[in-house]
Amino acid sequence: NGVGKHIDDRTVLSSGQSELNGSNDHDVQSENQMLKNEVRSLNNELSLLLLRTKAAERESEKLQSQLNETGDKVTIMQAERNNLQMEMTCQKSLQLENERLLKISESSTGEHTVALIAAQEQNKLLEDELNSTNNRLTDEIKELQSRLEVKENEVMQLERKWKDVQCDCDNFKQQLDSNRSELEQYKARAEHVLNNKEKLIAELRKSDSNATVDASLEMELQQLREEKNSMIEENERLSEQYEITRSRLSEVERTMDILREDTLLKQNKLQEMLSQQKKYRQIAEEDCKTRSDELHSVREELNRQCSLLASRLKDRENELTRLRAQLTQRPASPPISGGELEMRMSSLTKTLVQKQTALEALTTERNELRFQIEELELKHRQQIAKLNQVHQRHISANDTDDAKAQVPSFLIESPFDTGVTRRVKRAYSSLDAVGIRTGVFLRRYPLARIFVVFYVILLQLWVFVVLFSRTTSLDNAQH
Repeated sequence: NGVGKHIDDRTVLSSGQSELNGSNDHDVQSENQMLKNEVRSLNNELSLLLLRTKAAERESEKLQSQLNETGDKVTIMQAERNNLQMEMTCQKSLQLENERLLKISESSTGEHTVALIAAQEQNKLLEDELNSTNNRLTDEIKELQSRLEVKENEVMQLERKWKDVQCDCDNFKQQLDSNRSELEQYKARAEHVLNNKEKLIAELRKSDSNATVDASLEMELQQLREEKNSMIEENERLSEQYEITRSRLSEVERTMDILREDTLLKQNKLQEMLSQQKKYRQIAEEDCKTRSDELHSVREELNRQCSLLASRLKDRENELTRLRAQLTQRPASPPISGGELEMRMSSLTKTLVQKQTALEALTTERNELRFQIEELELKHRQQIAKLNQVHQRHISANDTDDAKAQVPSFLIESPFDTGVTRRVKRAYSSLDAVGIRTGVFLRRYPLARIFVVFYVILLQLWVFVVLFSRTTSLDNAQH
């Protein structure tokens, strides 16, 4: 309204001065200059709006990258959960082996009952510790699953907010396009008005009579009033649109600030959780290693005791055979009563039967141990196959390239592995992790992908150039 009043005053003053002094040229030029200044101000406002929208787009891209990073961390935590489940299966197999060793130690009889009872107590302690560790690991896995569900819900909410922000940005772009088109129309109108005024000034300069001057001035005044009204309406409409877009931009900036703060907090929480889970995993691996070493030592002790019992039985049998040979080789001259001889023979036969039964029991126990070891190996292989199936299901749920990398079954750690095989498998897993990280890096940064492709192409070209130059030099040397 202030601009309209200013234009009206200028037009009235210009008309009065034209009637008095006839200086229409100066007034028209000043009015044209004022219109040009208004157009420049509108151009400046539109440039500011464009800069703000570009800043909003950059912030939205940053938020998208942060969301992608949180998604990668969630996948890494899922892999950690799968590793913990595998460790739980190993703990269960160790627990079954402990139960088997306890049954063997309970069923063994003879002179070494004290050592077997001590081994049984040690196995009970190990079983209790394993149960406690298993319970702790199950609780941690449940807690991790609940946390992962919460984080997945938060990621879904962030994606929804991101879609809303993108919709707002698209709306702002459409409004800016409409404002640009309106500005172009306004420029065209202003140019048309300026051309009409220039034509009118030329006609006024050519005209001689005062009547024609008055009529032309009246026409000019009427035309200027109409233009003034149209410009006032146009200015009001543009000011309203400008206020609306400015308020929306401020709202979008506030929402983006809130989203940025939320993502930073969630990212910090996820990093803390990841570090804690890594610590827990290291502790669980150390516990599993110590338990497996203890079980291995107990197994060696039991095997040593069984071999010692077998050697003693063999010595007793050799002694019995020697005594029988002595009895057969002894002369019949010394008088021995028949009852005493029968008692000796019966006692010897009883001891022989006892030793034979003990030997048969030991052989049956050894065969049972072999069968149980074979069953444990078969169960271990079945569990590895089940874990591979579960891993494949998780891979089908995830559509990223790094989740499709399957680890072979023979490269998964098991409690029956030696130290060298474990080191080899861990080296393979570390190399696999490095490959997955490089793939994630190349997928996240397209410039790095392009640089690698160009580097490979240049390297191949250089190899071809060296080969051809070498062959040509060799041919020249031969000629």
